[in-house]
Amino acid sequence: MKSNTAQLTKKNKALLMLAVAMVIVTLTVHKYINSQHSKQHSIPTVYALEHNVEQTATATIASTNSEQSRRYSYSASIGKQHERSNQEIKRQAIERPASDVSNYDESALVVSEDGPVVSVYISSEKRVEKLPIERYVLSVALAELPGSFELEAIKAQMIAIRTYITRRLLQASEQVEYLVTDTTRDQVYLKNDKVQQYAQEYPEYYQKFVQAVKETEGWIISYQDEPIDAVFFSTSNGYTENADQVWGQQVAYLQSVASPWDAELSPNFETEFSYSFEELYERLNLKNSRRNGKVSINHVSRNESGRIESLDVNGASFTGKELREKLELSSTDMQWAIDHKNKRITFVCFGYGHGVGLSQWGANGMAQQGYLANEIIEHYYTDIELEQLNL
Repeated sequence: MKSNTAQLTKKNKALLMLAVAMVIVTLTVHKYINSQHSKQHSIPTVYALEHNVEQTATATIASTNSEQSRRYSYSASIGKQHERSNQEIKRQAIERPASDVSNYDESALVVSEDGPVVSVYISSEKRVEKLPIERYVLSVALAELPGSFELEAIKAQMIAIRTYITRRLLQASEQVEYLVTDTTRDQVYLKNDKVQQYAQEYPEYYQKFVQAVKETEGWIISYQDEPIDAVFFSTSNGYTENADQVWGQQVAYLQSVASPWDAELSPNFETEFSYSFEELYERLNLKNSRRNGKVSINHVSRNESGRIESLDVNGASFTGKELREKLELSSTDMQWAIDHKNKRITFVCFGYGHGVGLSQWGANGMAQQGYLANEIIEHYYTDIELEQLNL
């Protein structure tokens, strides 16, 4: 009996030592993973040291890194939750059988002339161009997206474009000279002669865009039986933004959602902007009393998507939106380094655009993973319906 007890004791000790070893390995792996997440969007230490980063700026960067690593880690997990399985896919009427663009003949490149006419003001030539709605959708999509984008991402973008212009058509008075401009004030637009040039220079891409417009013809996004304000932008910081954070008004279908695909795919995910102290003073229109040869950023507040809500620059308060607009930054999710020696400040921004609605690069990432256009739309716009245009 004693011998058996001794053997059991030795066995228990061995099991205990093995369990302790496993815990140590697990903690080490978690520590390494967390350190990698913290590095993902921080200004490198070498950069900070070389540029004599002000302590307050360094503290700000350090305090936000842990939160950002949590957000980006969470965003990635949300992306995994959205991976498609054959049992979960909701196939709506918008889905069409896949086809090879190389098989398109010339007749297949004809875009529908049906539907309402859209009048576009060509700002560079001070004239109005008129065309059917489906050709307008094609012209905007060609101006908005790279030809290399996935077909389903292009289709999702076209549905958003068509929805936007449908809403404008319904709201317009009969007396207007033109409905929209060809600038970012409305939707950027490729005028007719440029569309023809594009078709000649990039025939394969053009065929793909025509296929997309034909396969989504007439489809729009609605909320409570009304076309939505189908806003979109280039690149998210890992999350889209709530409408009220940008325009001060809540919109039920424009809610923040995870968009983890952008960081990997978009060439605009991380951008850098540098200003001299004097240029910063001028752009922010700081009072003379605040132009003291220094820059200090304090009282930084961020929202749930990680973007700046408000902060103080040399004692003057700004919203994140105001700062982005005045400094022409790409995003309100930013970090900064202050170089007192050379009197410069450098901002590093994550994401590109206002962040509300459909992310173009996020949509392309979803399409690469096999999502359909309707699934992309349903992800970026909350509780919406897809329906056929009826004007």
